[in-house]
Amino acid sequence: MGKFTLTDEAKEDMKEVKAHSLTQWGPTVTKAYLQGMRVTMQMLADHPLGIDISSETWPGVCYWPYESHCLYFLRAPEGIQVIAVIHHARLPKAVKKRQP
Repeated sequence: MGKFTLTDEAKEDMKEVKAHSLTQWGPTVTKAYLQGMRVTMQMLADHPLGIDISSETWPGVCYWPYESHCLYFLRAPEGIQVIAVIHHARLPKAVKKRQP
């Protein structure tokens, strides 16, 4: 079984997702949404999935859509490292500001 880790920026992204979701949808929906996102990250760590965007934006970076967000990550020998969790409405402007 692979593992996933999050960079400090990705952890901040997750805090923002949680705060917004709690305000917008409440605790039950927020818990389900975040759990689904964690399941998706684990799936990506376990399997070589992801859309390679290295030629477009970042060398070595892949992404995977999850509901209203995109997960940006680097493959690692033990799984993946999530570098960003960005809402679709903020793309691609937010992505171009970050460096892996």
